[in-house]
Amino acid sequence: ALRATGYLARNFFLFNRNQWMEETVEHVGKSLLGLTFNCAKCHDHKYDPIEHTDFYKLRAFFEPYHVRMDMVPGELDLSRDGLPRVFDGILDAPTYRLIRGEEGNPDKSRLIPPGVPDFLAHIPLQIEPVALPPAAWQPERRPWVSENHLNAARAKLRTAQAQQQTAQDKLLREQATQHSEKVAQQVAAKEVAAKEAAAKEAAAKEAAAAQPDQARQTVNRSPGQAAPDKAVQEKTAQEKVGQEKTAQEKAAQEQRAQQELHLANLQVELAQAELDGLQHRLQAMRGAWENAPAAEQRALVVAAITAERQVALLQTRSKLAEVQLRLSQAAADKREPLEKELLTAQQAVAAAEEDLHAAVEPEASFTPLSGSQWSATRFLSTGKDDPPVTFPATSTGRRSALARWITDGNHPLTARVAVNHLWGRHLGEPLVATVFNFGRNGAPPTHPALLDWLAAELVDSGWSLKHVHRLIVNSATYRLSSSQAGGEINVARDPDNRYWWRRVPIRLESQIVRDSLLALEGSLETTLGGPPVTMAEQETSKRRSLYFFHSNNERNLFLSMFDEALVTDCYRREQSIVPQQALALTNSKLVLTAAEQIAQRLSVAEDSPRQFINRAFRVLLGIDASDAEIEASLQTLTAWQELP
Repeated sequence: ALRATGYLARNFFLFNRNQWMEETVEHVGKSLLGLTFNCAKCHDHKYDPIEHTDFYKLRAFFEPYHVRMDMVPGELDLSRDGLPRVFDGILDAPTYRLIRGEEGNPDKSRLIPPGVPDFLAHIPLQIEPVALPPAAWQPERRPWVSENHLNAARAKLRTAQAQQQTAQDKLLREQATQHSEKVAQQVAAKEVAAKEAAAKEAAAKEAAAAQPDQARQTVNRSPGQAAPDKAVQEKTAQEKVGQEKTAQEKAAQEQRAQQELHLANLQVELAQAELDGLQHRLQAMRGAWENAPAAEQRALVVAAITAERQVALLQTRSKLAEVQLRLSQAAADKREPLEKELLTAQQAVAAAEEDLHAAVEPEASFTPLSGSQWSATRFLSTGKDDPPVTFPATSTGRRSALARWITDGNHPLTARVAVNHLWGRHLGEPLVATVFNFGRNGAPPTHPALLDWLAAELVDSGWSLKHVHRLIVNSATYRLSSSQAGGEINVARDPDNRYWWRRVPIRLESQIVRDSLLALEGSLETTLGGPPVTMAEQETSKRRSLYFFHSNNERNLFLSMFDEALVTDCYRREQSIVPQQALALTNSKLVLTAAEQIAQRLSVAEDSPRQFINRAFRVLLGIDASDAEIEASLQTLTAWQELP
């Protein structure tokens, strides 16, 4: 069911609900019924018995549905990876007929109920609401959701602890440096004092030699009274100033290290509290899921709310410590806004402390874990999201009723449309050329009996597509050669190959061209699922081309060269032959890199040229080369080897 509704998620359109619904109706009609309902959007269909109102009847099946992004195992961030899923979000969403298809002119005098065209009304259609399993409307019940949240919280705690250790190491280094420098300063002070004493003594001796009387007076003074030399005084003063300045800087560095450690300690407390709070919230949610006794549920809820309040308090304290740290490092002209921010942070701490100690009111609630996110729309305003859509416990049952109606064994169109696609994909030409239009304006089937037989086989096998695949690929028609050699008579009788006397040559699709190169090179990544590969990553990515993101504005140039699929649909690939395709296979970095690796894979030292050619045909084309192909390849190989 998830795969079957993928196209509904693909039709999501952010700004316009009408366009979203129109594309949904169009492609449901074309892909499953082979009818162009979109031609009845503005008026009755010009060719088929589809009335103007029938377009809106089909739209009504899809009116309630919205899209959400569900969490996948191992990834908490939905922007990195997630699973788009549709759900009935607005159960009573009305459908109105747009007069002449104009969005601004709905006919609100009449609600349009879900329905089908009259010429198909003989197939029963019964719509009943569907009670959804709990995990469908409460995605947080899925086991990997709690694991994702817990793993993220544990990782955050480990990161905080590592940062705490780094801050502790930094503070210890600063303190050790401070101690070493204090010892050095004490030694330097003693050296300065010794220098001063020596200078005084030298000055006294010099004075004594010049003026004996004054020398006697100088000698009679105590050492502390000797007048030192002026230059020595200035030098000593400068050294003291430098030491004081260095000491202040070191003290400031140590203070910053202490503040950083304080902040890191708070971050560890916060991360631990978040992990504990997460576990309390999980217990409270499980208590509700398992219908625990009321008193037990109440106790679990109170514990979860208290844990959340504790987290909120630690968040405010952490913010306060962060502001204090920035303020301590700010220049004088940058302090005013930080002081205001500091006041706000202090007030937030006070409010959080008050909230923590307040009683938990009966109506209070905690924040449940989220396992999914509604894909926001902007139908009302392009500048902000619409009011959020919740996940109801009941679905309208409209889409499941439509699915049963479409796959009813008596439906005249569904099976024929399906087998026509299968035949065309395998054999290159569908039995009905207009694969999405089986109406009066479409092409008639070239082999109606074959189409009917394949459709009957599909229905009788229980809608087993594998059964029809086997029928086609085991048929003699599938095993025909596409060569016209020796078929001159058939060419004259049936130049258009209407009666399938040969296979139609099929060109590789663009994705298969690229994927085949990587597979032959040995580097294709075959991992299933995962997020789309962005444009910036595509040149170096080894993922299958199926996962490449593409839009009307962003397309992979290499894939576009080989008839890339359209963004909105791919009923039938266009096939073109243009010179740029050969140039891409000659000059592309992808091809040149792959060719070198493929050549190394094929090359064996003891091989003869004939053996090399045989291996190349088997590995690259999956066939044994004929004698003529080997001779032609040998001639080409010899010509290459003789190039100057």
